[in-house]
Amino acid sequence: MVGSTHRKLLRTYPFDKNGWSIMKRDIDQRAPSESEVLGASKAGLSMNGKTSFMESGASLLVASVFGNGMNYFFMLFLARQLGAEDFGIYALGVTMFNTLLLVAMAGVDTGAIKFVSEYRAQGQAEAARRAIATAVVLVTGLGLIAALGLLLSATPLSVQLYGKPGLTSVLLWFALALPCGLLGSLLLSSMQAMQTVRYTVAIKYLWEPIGKWMLAGLALWGGFGLGGVTFGLALTFAISAALAIGALMRRGWLTARDFTGIERQEVRAFGAFCLPLVAANIFGVLAPRADIMILGYWASSHDVGLYLVAFQTAAILALILGAFDVVFAPTISRAWAAKDLATFQESYELVHRVALAASMPLCVLLVLFAGDVLSVFGVEFAAAGPILTILTIGHLVNASSGCANTVLLMSGHSRVVLVNTVVYGAILIGITALMIPLWGPVGAACAASGSFVLLNGLRVAQVWRLHRMLPWTWAAVKPLMAGCVMGLMIWLVKPHLSPLAYVPVGLLACGVYIAVLRVARLEADDALILSALATRIRVAAGWAR
Repeated sequence: MVGSTHRKLLRTYPFDKNGWSIMKRDIDQRAPSESEVLGASKAGLSMNGKTSFMESGASLLVASVFGNGMNYFFMLFLARQLGAEDFGIYALGVTMFNTLLLVAMAGVDTGAIKFVSEYRAQGQAEAARRAIATAVVLVTGLGLIAALGLLLSATPLSVQLYGKPGLTSVLLWFALALPCGLLGSLLLSSMQAMQTVRYTVAIKYLWEPIGKWMLAGLALWGGFGLGGVTFGLALTFAISAALAIGALMRRGWLTARDFTGIERQEVRAFGAFCLPLVAANIFGVLAPRADIMILGYWASSHDVGLYLVAFQTAAILALILGAFDVVFAPTISRAWAAKDLATFQESYELVHRVALAASMPLCVLLVLFAGDVLSVFGVEFAAAGPILTILTIGHLVNASSGCANTVLLMSGHSRVVLVNTVVYGAILIGITALMIPLWGPVGAACAASGSFVLLNGLRVAQVWRLHRMLPWTWAAVKPLMAGCVMGLMIWLVKPHLSPLAYVPVGLLACGVYIAVLRVARLEADDALILSALATRIRVAAGWAR
């Protein structure tokens, strides 16, 4: 049973003309305080700590569903407006941009989360600000270098390597967007370490998807085509970076004086942590995107467009684990710094159980309605249904074990992460290069999901060896059982239904999933997440009205 204090925390807040400010304040207040997160070393996470953990994760999940839902429909809009051929060129360009964005970050964002969280746990506010300043200087320099490299290589990549001249203008605009994209991502990570999520909600999940729709839509309406779309995306990232800088300075978390007070010893510690992540980033970022880049070489732009639609649809599952990992990373870092092993282990189990329970129904729907979902992009995209099924299964495995990498990082084992990522990257690139010429996009999907499963298995084994803890408990069987019941129901009735009935049947199946979980007796933490999600949805709905 959830106590009266918990019910009070989960109460829906009233909305008036200032409803948005109430929602923002409420989201901030739900970020776990240090005392809530750490708790007593013997007791682990307190009920208030768990509630705060769930509330923050649920806030980000609802916001990320909105923001990434907007991004998903933006992709749908582009696919229908541009057609599979031009959309394939866009897919190659955005893949290269995202790859450079993550490689050039060089693990600095992870270092910012770790050091800022630890300094705050030790009460060193000034050192935390200097850590942010150090990260900003590093990322700005890296961003300028990456942008120059892409500007110089845009034509050779487009014409000589891929044989797609239309890709050149896309890469040029993305090159100009790189420094702003890097800076904005770093600053949001720094605010994440400050246990404040409202700026992530406002900038990443509200402004960016809305800005993309608005600016890219205007470009298409004005007849500027794919080049205008990429210019709109570049402008969106520039505005995001400006908003993030303003937020940090307004809260007093970054000042001009912090840049002059950077100490050499702190820079060395920062660099020692991030340096192994540079190589890890190169392999860890290139490898998962090797499928699209290698596919672009071997296959037509049309096939690349089909694969990207399936890839991005399956990636919806990653939003769930990602939302809770945002809260989990600083929580686990603080627990490790305070030597609070009970909270350390309990958080590890909690985040995976919740992510698995929330991911299972969506996985079932994507597998059983794969072709029907993709046909929304156009009849030609329905052929990517098998690709979506394979990728979805890989993401479900990640939901049940993906935070093992965060545990390794936040407990100081960045060199282990480096070795993992290099080995994984080499294997994935090799398998992808072998399977794509044989089976095309389906081969790329098999290579991606198979390598993903192997990597997560390795990370889980390493966490067990180092910390003697697993991400699963017997409670994880309940969502698996409920998912099987839900899938069996859809499989039995779907052949007898018209496509118009798919949406209500899917909603009914989700209700069956929740009912089976309740019959199997929900864990207290699973009840917390359902209550937190219901509250956040009511808050968002009230604000929308």
